[in-house]
Amino acid sequence: MAGPRTINGKMLRALAKRDDEGFKYWRIRMNDDEEAKRTLYAMYYEAFREAADRRFPVGGDVRDIARFLAQPRVPLSPEMKLPVVESEALIRSALGERGLVKGIPKRMVSEIRMQLFVYLVEDLDLPDEKLDTLLEAAEGWVYSS
Repeated sequence: MAGPRTINGKMLRALAKRDDEGFKYWRIRMNDDEEAKRTLYAMYYEAFREAADRRFPVGGDVRDIARFLAQPRVPLSPEMKLPVVESEALIRSALGERGLVKGIPKRMVSEIRMQLFVYLVEDLDLPDEKLDTLLEAAEGWVYSS
């Protein structure tokens, strides 16, 4: 199994699997690697966008996003709350709608995307191979541009 090849891809894989030790390990490696730090937000975005694309079909009912967000979820950490309005805006934006995320602070965007990425992967019930394919696609977008 090839799997993600970049530090950020491996960190996101650990996050999606709720592997705290693996996430911490790769986060430390990311902090020591200039390219990984430079591409972190792009990688978060592309992985999130890939997961959203797979979960919500093109031309689907936008109410499906609201239903997805209404489902009870185990937070990534006890203090992390998922703001519903901003979450819906970020998902819809990832699916191609424009003008929905203006005014959401960058730090909040990153935290929400991290949580939503995990929830999307869990909702899709992706086996390891499909998760790796998703992360490899995100790496392709980030590192080919």
